[in-house]
Amino acid sequence: VGTLAIALAYPLSMLLASLGVFLAPPDNRRAHLFLLLVIMFICGVHTLVFGHERYRLPLMPFLFLYAAAAIEQKSWQRFREGLCSAAPPLVACLLLLAIWGRELLSVATERLAPFWKIFSG
Repeated sequence: VGTLAIALAYPLSMLLASLGVFLAPPDNRRAHLFLLLVIMFICGVHTLVFGHERYRLPLMPFLFLYAAAAIEQKSWQRFREGLCSAAPPLVACLLLLAIWGRELLSVATERLAPFWKIFSG
């Protein structure tokens, strides 16, 4: 159970954070812009330096703020308001899921390739 909880914590946090960014931003627009700029800066450095997962650790406190706002405001209920409010967070969530799915598939095929050779003869 613990392994499953740890494995699902990051994706769940990211999906909730994407809901929070679009559907539960802070009232202070300057603070919201500042937080988004910090997130984009860390992501930019992460991309330029080396695509290693340890670079996501400085992002997590900022993303947890948005995830907490999404939970506190129950922002998923705003999807009923229509496509205009639902489209940006849904696109962000679908993009994240597609990226993770592609990554899991590539890692799984790399790690399982030796086993397929054994069983295929």
